[in-house]
Amino acid sequence: PYFKREGARFCSHFQTPCDYHKTSPAITCGKDGIYIAADLFTQYAKDGSLTPKQLILPLINILLGEKRIKTDFPSAGKITLYEKQDRFVLHLAYGNTMKRGDGVEVLEDIVTLSSVTVSVFGAKPSGVKLFGKPIDFTYENGRTVFTLKDFNCYAVVELMK
Repeated sequence: PYFKREGARFCSHFQTPCDYHKTSPAITCGKDGIYIAADLFTQYAKDGSLTPKQLILPLINILLGEKRIKTDFPSAGKITLYEKQDRFVLHLAYGNTMKRGDGVEVLEDIVTLSSVTVSVFGAKPSGVKLFGKPIDFTYENGRTVFTLKDFNCYAVVELMK
């Protein structure tokens, strides 16, 4: 029920009281998609505020449905999955970036994560390899699950067909 308050338009709350009988949804979800009545993507990109991220992530999950990959990676982690003839190849990279100079991002410190769990949706693999060496995995409810111990910056995991 409020207009966008700016110095050029705002006098006081007395002239623009909130009418609690005039309410409308801030987010709607339907068969044609999701509408958000606030510019949360811009707010997150500009300010890095955690609230827009926490509002947007569940909505993206609704749009995507069952995720192909699930992990407990910190938010700076990056994952890429691609298919080759006889296997799926999963690249995992993690490093906290620091801004230097004119917006240049660099990895200054390599932090070792004690445990990273990954779950991949799809057919049961005949084996899972980390840098070419077999690792333990479980397969349940259409998901292959494995854990990488002492993860350090980068890993390549193969899921053999």
